[in-house]
Amino acid sequence: MIVKRLAICILLILFNFNASSQGFDVTAEAILNRKFHPYLEHNAEYLKNLRIYNQHQKSIDSCYVLLEKSSLTIRNAVKKLNYQNRKRVLAIIEAAKNERSGDIYSGFKTFDDPTMNTIKATIRVATIYECEIIILKSRLRKKNIEAWATDLAGVINAYYYPEFVRYELNHELKTYQELLPIEQNIDKVLKRYQQNTSLPIEQDTENFDKLLYLWEVNIRLLRDTDERYELLSYLREMLRN
Repeated sequence: MIVKRLAICILLILFNFNASSQGFDVTAEAILNRKFHPYLEHNAEYLKNLRIYNQHQKSIDSCYVLLEKSSLTIRNAVKKLNYQNRKRVLAIIEAAKNERSGDIYSGFKTFDDPTMNTIKATIRVATIYECEIIILKSRLRKKNIEAWATDLAGVINAYYYPEFVRYELNHELKTYQELLPIEQNIDKVLKRYQQNTSLPIEQDTENFDKLLYLWEVNIRLLRDTDERYELLSYLREMLRN
């Protein structure tokens, strides 16, 4: 336990040094590349998304291998297909990697039946169709997870960096997105309270009452400091009496 706490202290020092001297920033790319894995390894949403992201990347890589094998077979089929037809088939195979669906179907439809039969006897055309679908779906799923990682990085950089480097960012992104305005509102009121212990509660009872309600409902998830507890006690005294 002592060793772990010492390691955390050292990492906090290093991260704070990077943040101040090098403009340290958490990015989506770094999250998905496992650069910050030790800080998120207890976050179930992160682990799930990382696993899915890597699975889809492997699916894309596998399809690329299959497509390259098909391309190589076509290049070597000089006795079965003339140069122009080989060139056209290679272009169709390459189109399986693009961002559009339907290019494979429309491409193969341009061949006459005898040529198409020769192509089918040379390569497995169904594989090209399958890879087109897999690549499109996998890319879309990856983009969704990349968007999630971008939002997570934004939340960390905007407010939750201290929790992040203390290995405490263990809830779903949605939770932090919902808590962020509450945290920021508490900080805003706390600053006013520290400047003047007499807050204008009577003039703005509705908003202070709403803040107290949200604070108490989410108290287990919000930051807990002595200064905040003092403010919380003050609000309870002023609004509950």
